[in-house]
Amino acid sequence: MNKSLNEKLIDLINDIAENVFLVQFVISTIGLVINVPHLLILLHNSMRTSSTNSIMIGVAICDSITLSQNVYDRVQGYWFYGSPNSCMNQNNYWHMYSLLIGDFLQTVFERASFWLGAFLALIRLVIMKKAGTTLKISEPLYGYLLILFLVCLSFAHSLYFNRGYSMAQWDTWKPEETCTGYPANYSEPAVTRDFAGNEILILKRYLMINGVSRILVSVFYPVLTIMLIFVIRKSTKSKALDSRNYEERHRTCRLILVMSIFYVIASAPAGFLEYVALFVTVEPNSVLETFLGYGSIFISALFCLNASSHEMASKPETPPEAESNEKPWLVNPKHPGPAPFFYAYLDEDHHTMVYELDGEPYLHNEDDRYEYYLSRTDLMKQLAAFRNFPGNMDFFEAELSAPYPLAAPRIYISMTKKPYIYKQDLLCQMQLVIMNKDMRRNHDNVALMSCIGIYMRTKEEMMEGKCEFAPFENLKIDQFEKDVTKRFKYASQHNRKFKLKQKTFESVFEKIKELMPLNKHDPEYKSLRKTLMRFHKIAPVEENLQFYDYTVNMLYEITDEFEKFIEANKPWFVPNVESPAYVRVLKEAKGSFVLGFELLNEMQRCGMDTIDLEERLKDKDPLFCMEVRDVLPITLRKPVELIVTDITKALKTPIYIPAPGGSYCIHALDIVQYLVVWVHTKGYFQNASDETRDKLIEAFECVKKILDNVKNGYRYVSASDVKETKQKIVEHIEKNGIVPPAEKKELHQIRAPWTLKQLQDEMVNLGLDKPLPECLHIAGNILETEKNGGFPKLDLNSAVEVVQFFCIAKRAGIAQHYIETVDAWYDGPLLTRPVEK
Repeated sequence: MNKSLNEKLIDLINDIAENVFLVQFVISTIGLVINVPHLLILLHNSMRTSSTNSIMIGVAICDSITLSQNVYDRVQGYWFYGSPNSCMNQNNYWHMYSLLIGDFLQTVFERASFWLGAFLALIRLVIMKKAGTTLKISEPLYGYLLILFLVCLSFAHSLYFNRGYSMAQWDTWKPEETCTGYPANYSEPAVTRDFAGNEILILKRYLMINGVSRILVSVFYPVLTIMLIFVIRKSTKSKALDSRNYEERHRTCRLILVMSIFYVIASAPAGFLEYVALFVTVEPNSVLETFLGYGSIFISALFCLNASSHEMASKPETPPEAESNEKPWLVNPKHPGPAPFFYAYLDEDHHTMVYELDGEPYLHNEDDRYEYYLSRTDLMKQLAAFRNFPGNMDFFEAELSAPYPLAAPRIYISMTKKPYIYKQDLLCQMQLVIMNKDMRRNHDNVALMSCIGIYMRTKEEMMEGKCEFAPFENLKIDQFEKDVTKRFKYASQHNRKFKLKQKTFESVFEKIKELMPLNKHDPEYKSLRKTLMRFHKIAPVEENLQFYDYTVNMLYEITDEFEKFIEANKPWFVPNVESPAYVRVLKEAKGSFVLGFELLNEMQRCGMDTIDLEERLKDKDPLFCMEVRDVLPITLRKPVELIVTDITKALKTPIYIPAPGGSYCIHALDIVQYLVVWVHTKGYFQNASDETRDKLIEAFECVKKILDNVKNGYRYVSASDVKETKQKIVEHIEKNGIVPPAEKKELHQIRAPWTLKQLQDEMVNLGLDKPLPECLHIAGNILETEKNGGFPKLDLNSAVEVVQFFCIAKRAGIAQHYIETVDAWYDGPLLTRPVEK
């Protein structure tokens, strides 16, 4: 009875095993098709940037070889040697030898794949545990060395067993008489594998080591996975993490979990079966013998499923260089050239002061609205100050050919009296050296400056979007200036390197293209083509060959010197990897502060102990500030360079500063001034009724929470929060049906100095005294505060804005954030009698 049951069960297992061959073939084929493009992506230069990606290349290669062997084996079995054929020697030498080599390679790379997966999890765990620190094991070379080591180790283990095999003749094959294509009396040897030596002893040793290897992987990998997922989930709780990194880390959790499950499924049963074969006595024709006999088939199918899952579940760690569409405005801007800076600074009602012609923005020569900014010239100076911060080009989404600011970049002094500069500003400093007044006045340099803008923007990509400091060595800058001046001197018409031979636009484009580095966001040089085409329409190449010849040669001289300087000082232009940590001390009127997460990130980058700091920043938001006196004990005797940074403003608008996580921010107290200037320009308070005035004051309720949070350490507001706050005020105004006056009165601008009577007259002229009668009283305090140095020298319009600011602040209940003794300041004696209405 039992024997009958065993026979039926064995037959059932045999039938299933035959189907598993087909399943294995299908899975292997699909996995191989998916794996090839996956491997090609990983082999791209931009992907070979980390050890984890290097290991994934190794896993992909191992899987490809193993899957290829399975496909080859099944193809041979299904289409060539699967059925009896008297006209084919199914045991010919090359077929049998190819199967031996295939089995050998399969064991080598299958085992290596398992261990590479385990080490991938281990290295990811170490890197995550040391987040912010640049480790040697994260470099691609270490991944390649690990692949080489594991493959060699696996090769040696497989060779230990397979070296005993050789091909031995066991019969002579002769085709039957009905077979055609063979000469008379044709025969060839029929061979089989023959093992020289004690096969059973060597096999037992081999299986024992192989079983240990598989079981170790099946235990080691889940433990690492649990630890890694725990670390990743813990890291996602950091509020300094941006949404992209947050989502990326959750995706990594899912990826590792899937890989772990498949590795255990594919590895643990194989190790178990190998130990059963070693230590359990197997009866002939038993169910266990059948299981063990077909075990390798099932296990091979599981490995194919595991290998296929790698390509379907995994995604290589994409470096910033591979993300080619993250800045669409570089090639397809909303506004051309420097226009985004104008529109960002000007009130929306003043946007018509700008007009665009031939792809370039221009300011109208005459416009009464210049009074708001003093004059056209003053507006240009204010605009230069407004955009003079690192990363401004991408912050305002300016196109690739937009010129860099020609204002001198700021130099910062650390608490150890060393000068520093933002790395992006180094490029501006270098441009300032070459673009002197003579260069700017020369009309022939217009096209040249646009090309240099594209070149510099491309070089800025080396910094990977990080706003970091570099030492400012004035001697090197001076030497750079001397070298450039010397090159200019000899770059005459007779000493030029290039001479344009063809009078065509394409020849000019191709020549300049050769001199320009490739920008990953514009691989087809569309921006360069568009820029040159703009000049070509104004000055056709065929009629102005000398102009373009000059442009090409001068561009070569400048970019060549740029390249030499950048290469000689490479650490200044790439992300910081070594100590010291660079941390800003944000200097304010009543204290100095440090952004906590900036300190944390920099200390982690340099491999410092940050346990205490992490505890202090627990549950804090990214812009949390610490007083410098609380920071000094943390940085004591550590390589931390504290760089003093003053908070500056443009005339109308706060200037943004870099914030942790690649964002930007302004001081919380400046948001009200920014909003008041907007309200003033709109003219909302002009002759407003009491009801309208009260509704306008209500709109400022949304800033109370921001200002109240200053005392809790949140002294800065992100750019996104500024935008959101303004939108709330706009919605509140629209909801209450408030619109600008139908006949808005324009101001009468007066440069400083002006008198109190002039200020009061102007407020009466604008109709501000009706909704805000206290403004005439406050005007005297503004004048007195300015005389005492409390305000910079104000023009009349700015003084009106300041008066409105204090009126709104008092009525909105936020004045205490700006004045220590509110009642005494607002209700003090009138300094000068107001004008009669």
